[in-house]
Formats: sequence, C-alpha cells, structure tokens
Amino acid sequence: MTNEIARPFDVALLFGKHRVDLHRFLKSRGFADDAAADVSQEAFLRLLTSPQTDGIRNKKAYLFRIAANLGVDIQRKQAREGRVESLDEGRFEIADESPSVERMLISRQELAILSKAFDEVPHGPQSVFLARLEGLTFAEIERRQGVPLKTAYSQVMKVTLFLKSRLDDAREIPLPLSEKQQV
Repeated sequence: MTNEIARPFDVALLFGKHRVDLHRFLKSRGFADDAAADVSQEAFLRLLTSPQTDGIRNKKAYLFRIAANLGVDIQRKQAREGRVESLDEGRFEIADESPSVERMLISRQELAILSKAFDEVPHGPQSVFLARLEGLTFAEIERRQGVPLKTAYSQVMKVTLFLKSRLDDAREIPLPLSEKQQV
C-alpha cells in the first residue's frame, strides 16, 4: 500500500476521532462556531496535502498545531487590516444581501403555486387560516368566527399540510422514464 492511498484514510480516521475536540479547541481560542469550523476544515486539508506526514509520530498534536497556527494567522491578518471586531462576533461582510434573480424567480413561482392551491381550500378553513396568519390566537378565532378551538386548530393544520404537499409536489423533478426503470 502506498502512502498516497493510506494518507487520506489516516486523515479521515483522524477527522472522525478529533474534529469535535478540534472545534472545541478553536472555540476556546475565541473563534465563533462558523470560524472554528472553517479553521478546522482548513487544518485537516493542510494535513491531507502535507507532503511529509510519514515521520509525524503524533498526528493529533500536529493537527492541533496546524489549527493553532492558522488561528494566529487569522488574528494577525485582522489586526493588520485594522479590524476591531472580535473573532466571537464572526461577522463577514456580504457584498449584496439582496436575493439573486434565480431566488426571486423561484419565490414567485412558489407563491403562484401556493396561491392557486389556496384557492382550492373551502371558504371556512380559508378564513380560519387567514385569521391565524394575521396573528390571531385560536381563542380569538373561536370568539370572532364562532369556530370551536379544536376545529380551528385542525383546519389550520390541514390547510398548512395541504399547501405544503402542493409545494412539495411542484418541487419534485420527475425522473425520465429510463431512470425510473433503473430504480
């Protein structure tokens, strides 16, 4: 067996055994959850791509040293850039927070599907569902619309499940006939 075949297996084994401890170690050094996860993954990647891992007796210690060094590098870089927020805040600037054109198109399509499906719901459950969407409690719906509490709850649940099933059906991509036969 060559080292190239064994090394990924060793790193995978090391990952399974120590990823939680490594994450905890990085959090103890001031990293937020997301940043600790990123640094952990980078440490494992560096270990995996390291050309000389055969002579390392304690790979766990080596992995933690890589992670500690990466953490120091990140902190130094932030200090050079004059960043004042701490690593705990875990803020990363996003250039544009508005949804993509694709996301907006998908949302419009989903809204059209829900609107069409909602038109199929009988008037009584529709009005109970809309009242709930407006923020009324089930007790308020009972008082205003004269619908028993359990019935109002049941109708909201049924309408919600109906709309969800319609949306789920629309999201499914049917397999071509040749692929269905293989499954």
